[in-house]
Amino acid sequence: MKDASPAPGLEVISAERPSVVDELARADLSDHKQRSQEEKLRAVQLANEKLELQNQQLRQDNSNRQLYAQRLFLLIICWFIGLFALLFFQGFAMKKWFLLPENVLLAAIGGSTLNVLGVFAIVVRYLFPPGDKQ
Repeated sequence: MKDASPAPGLEVISAERPSVVDELARADLSDHKQRSQEEKLRAVQLANEKLELQNQQLRQDNSNRQLYAQRLFLLIICWFIGLFALLFFQGFAMKKWFLLPENVLLAAIGGSTLNVLGVFAIVVRYLFPPGDKQ
């Protein structure tokens, strides 16, 4: 009769008791899952910070747009008041001390008008770029 006992030096590994390798594998898997979750959390935090910076930039852009739009409006109003004063002095009985030849008056009116429109176009294009999606 043969004995069913294991050979000397070999132990029977019970299926009920986990081995050291299994415990290390589970610990490694747990560490890997935790690191993976930490990396995902960090990615979400970075995306959130990026969005907060974009929001802050948009708020600053809007406040600058309001400020410069008001300043541009005041500049254009003042420019046209000056142009109106030039025409007023030229047209009404101020000929004793204010007299401009016709070509100088036309150049002043035309140059001023083009200058105002040019400044307006440049500032508006800067403040409200065509690719701006808001």
